[in-house]
Amino acid sequence: MNKLHTEIIALCDYAIIAQQTNKPSVIGIFTELGVQQFPGGMPQAVLFATIAGATANSTQNLTFKVSNEKGVQPFPQLNAQVTFGANGKTNINLAIGNFVFPQAGEYKFSIYDGKEEIGNTILNVFQAKQPNQTYEFKQSN
Repeated sequence: MNKLHTEIIALCDYAIIAQQTNKPSVIGIFTELGVQQFPGGMPQAVLFATIAGATANSTQNLTFKVSNEKGVQPFPQLNAQVTFGANGKTNINLAIGNFVFPQAGEYKFSIYDGKEEIGNTILNVFQAKQPNQTYEFKQSN
């Protein structure tokens, strides 16, 4: 078996994988998230990845983890068995709901094959400032 690796990995708003062609469409990729207050987060997102390097038509157990810059995992890891196609590739479309980050910082979303990390993407979470704009409406005379 070849070494597994990610060809694409991204956090996004939405990802669609066509049933007939297995062609992905990834919409709204992001690397930063502004949060009004902590703890705070996002109501939903998708972790999308194309993983290659497997034996054709095989299955593999993968682990998905999130860790902050200190290596602490604020969320439980997810273990999943995935099936690879005839080309030794698979597309992962993992929906994430109600992610609440305890504090600002960098969060690494990683995919593991056993103990080996096969890909990751970083999300920078920061405190967003609310604008101090006021609007004044004037009627014309």
